[in-house]
Amino acid sequence: MKLQDQAAKMGATPNWMGHVQVESVDARAALAKKLGGKVHKEPTDIPAVGRFAVIADPQGASMSIFKPSQAASQAIELRDASKEGEFCWNELMTSDSAAAFKFYSEMFGWRIYGEVDVGTMRTYRVYGVGEVGGAGLRGDIA
Repeated sequence: MKLQDQAAKMGATPNWMGHVQVESVDARAALAKKLGGKVHKEPTDIPAVGRFAVIADPQGASMSIFKPSQAASQAIELRDASKEGEFCWNELMTSDSAAAFKFYSEMFGWRIYGEVDVGTMRTYRVYGVGEVGGAGLRGDIA
């Protein structure tokens, strides 16, 4: 996608955008605001694709929340992270890991699956939803 002029005026630079699938984009956007986050792009329909919004956590990390249309959900297959070239991990680097984790656990029900002492980065926690973790968070969580 081309970087939108409005986003560039807000200081955005070219970047990857992660998308988290939700049941209701509108309800989760409202929840993000209630939890102290921001909504950079209000819930919007993409014809024949689905509905999305761009949110940010209270520390400023942004992502998209997304609900595919019925047709798109039948056409979109989940990725196989074991294949070369596929995305295999998401990682959040933030200024306040405890606050960030609280936000995401309330937004999406994410939980901590495990942790590793990685020396200078202190504790590295693996988090996600479902049977396996799919993301990492650096720093201490109270």
